[in-house]
Amino acid sequence: MNKAHWHFSPRSRENRDLSSFFCLQGLGSTGNSRVLGLQAWIKERYRVSDGGEPGGTAGRPIYAAIENSGVDGVMVVVRRYFGGTKLGTGGLVRAYGGIAADCLKDAPTHIVKAKISLVLKFGFDHLGAVYPLLQLHGAENIKESYDEDDESSSVEIQLSLDAGRADELESSLTNACRGGITIQRATTTNS
Repeated sequence: MNKAHWHFSPRSRENRDLSSFFCLQGLGSTGNSRVLGLQAWIKERYRVSDGGEPGGTAGRPIYAAIENSGVDGVMVVVRRYFGGTKLGTGGLVRAYGGIAADCLKDAPTHIVKAKISLVLKFGFDHLGAVYPLLQLHGAENIKESYDEDDESSSVEIQLSLDAGRADELESSLTNACRGGITIQRATTTNS
């Protein structure tokens, strides 16, 4: 890599829409630098660009570095400042893959868990059983409403919790309320 300078930047991709990915190619050249080796990866969906380098020498090595790092929902952009030495295809592959791997190794990460929203509807007589189970399973109350009419009184709770805990919570609530609860699943989000 001799006289070349490499700048890299991983970014979390909170917006799961990859359509804006190729807009980064518009960053283009500044002086003797070019934005090359663009890569975005979100679960099975990914986009790769060699940004003007020979095919397979920038985007694919960055993709391999992301895949080996174990992270998801990341975009890596590498900007290369040409230093006068031609690296050849093998050198480019090693340079792009190596700089991406180094970047991802040192990048801050955080765990993102899928959340699911549930809507519970049950009678007031089950309040004592429901709230401890919500707390035990890490549910977060979003909205509560109470319906008091002459024939029956009911509670509706909209909540969210880790998607992996939803089945267990549903089973526990159904058992605790002896079937006297209605549970509807709403949307799944990431947080």
